[in-house]
Amino acid sequence: MSQRMPRFARVAGVATIGAVAVVAMALPASAHVTVSPQSAPADGYVQLSFNVPSESDTASTTKLDVQFPTADPIASVAVQPKAGWTYEVRTGAPRVVVATPPHYTHELGALMAAASAAAEGWAVTYLGPDLPVADLVNAVGQSKARAVAISAVAQPEGGDLLEVLRDTRARLPADVTLLVGGAGALEIRAEAEAAGARVVESLAEFRALLLRLAPEAAE
Repeated sequence: MSQRMPRFARVAGVATIGAVAVVAMALPASAHVTVSPQSAPADGYVQLSFNVPSESDTASTTKLDVQFPTADPIASVAVQPKAGWTYEVRTGAPRVVVATPPHYTHELGALMAAASAAAEGWAVTYLGPDLPVADLVNAVGQSKARAVAISAVAQPEGGDLLEVLRDTRARLPADVTLLVGGAGALEIRAEAEAAGARVVESLAEFRALLLRLAPEAAE
């Protein structure tokens, strides 16, 4: 009986067909690991599912190591959490985790922030919209991120950005910088900064700030 162990990665930026093909070929043939899909659009996103069958009823998968090519670098990778599994994304560049808060479903600002961070040489873990604080903090710990960027537009029903920022700041390590941008953040700027977040007014300011943080974050 084979056992399906799907693992997912959302790949941003310069993911190409060639890059994804290398990922598939890098997996050990003896384990019969398959990846789907086996192609990806250039300058876009793709969700990869890794299927790791067991060799017998008494065997189980304990680890999956995926290596991405360096010749055609991928801008960012995010892993979909799975109960009972932990993950680690290793890179030489400082890492920033990008997401929108709970109940915030508009992710254009977060996508633009992720692309801007990648352009400044940061490794990006993009976790998408409507992310629970616990998942955000867990991703920071797993990926050893040095900064968190939260995008928040006008506050939706049920959303409480200030409480999210307070909760996030309380759970993050002291050396992790918490950044927040968007119209929703500007509306509560004083309160957000009092809660320990740095409010960013524009992508230009965001990029300049990452440029200043990079040497310290890479230490």
